[in-house]
Amino acid sequence: MFRISADRIAVPYNRVFLIGLFAVLISADVQACPVCFVTPTKTVADHLMESELVVLARENPERPFTYSVVTVLKGESPTGPFGLFVNSTTRRRLKLNPGEAVVLVRNGKDRSWQSLGIANKQYQEVVKRILLFADRWSKEGAAHERHEFFLSLFGHKNRAIFELAYLELSRAPYGTIKQMAEFISRDDLRPLLERREYIQWRPLAILLLAQKADQRDRRFIETSFQSCQRFSLTTNLAAWTTAYIELNGTRAVEEIEATYLRDSERSHAEIRAVLTALSVHGRSGRVELCERIVKSYGVALQFHPKAAGSMTSDLIQWRQWKYKEVVAELLINEKLTFQTSDVKVMRRYVAMAVPRTSN
Repeated sequence: MFRISADRIAVPYNRVFLIGLFAVLISADVQACPVCFVTPTKTVADHLMESELVVLARENPERPFTYSVVTVLKGESPTGPFGLFVNSTTRRRLKLNPGEAVVLVRNGKDRSWQSLGIANKQYQEVVKRILLFADRWSKEGAAHERHEFFLSLFGHKNRAIFELAYLELSRAPYGTIKQMAEFISRDDLRPLLERREYIQWRPLAILLLAQKADQRDRRFIETSFQSCQRFSLTTNLAAWTTAYIELNGTRAVEEIEATYLRDSERSHAEIRAVLTALSVHGRSGRVELCERIVKSYGVALQFHPKAAGSMTSDLIQWRQWKYKEVVAELLINEKLTFQTSDVKVMRRYVAMAVPRTSN
């Protein structure tokens, strides 16, 4: 039986102390940042941890285009066919690289197999380390250990490992992202900010850049946000807005209120994005802006009432009850329709609201 060694992968030497410090500083908030929680929502690590069987496989030399097991990493040795075929691209790569293998996983529900892609030796060691830590990471309160592990892999020269780490860290809470920025260089962020194939993945890089932005970075963030504002762009708008607020505080909130929230012609996608950014800061970012954000929510309820659901959820958490009458009127407005989930949270807000005089 294959045995996984705990010391096969070394954390880069220059990050050992910093990673330990990160574990001390990490936020207790475990809610993923809604700005940079990108697809896929289930990561490779999730698949590995949730699957009942994990194997490394290569093409069966006796049965072309089919798989045979090289190493069992989790569970018992599988019997029967995989139900997967080796495509021509995978066949060519495996023939050229004898040390590589395909990571196959089988879930315990429908017992179907899924390929997680080709792994070279380095990637295989990361897979083994994930499986080694799986039980520990599954425990309540262990999210910081998982973030710590993948932070050590951020910027890895192996592109597949780098992307794996990036997608994992994209699910961290905003408070954790702010702390992670201290340990990530701008050089590590450059490919994510410059290469077009990563455009949908940029939110985390944008937020990290804002935490220690120099003058060049400030101009880049401000110009990008203003371009979204001017041309009604929505790609990564929530991230650019969050970064803009991080850098400019109250002035940014006032500008967002004037250019977005008071403009009834703005699209639902635009409003949803800027409200997400305001929410992130009110909950775990620049929390000193919360009162000013609540004021802007009053404007948004007037000009964009269909977005009331997300705002009232925040207002409940912040125990801000001044908009009870406004929300109650929206609920009985026959010209407005809300999703069932929004109606529930709006009703809850109205029911929980205390008299305005005690706010």
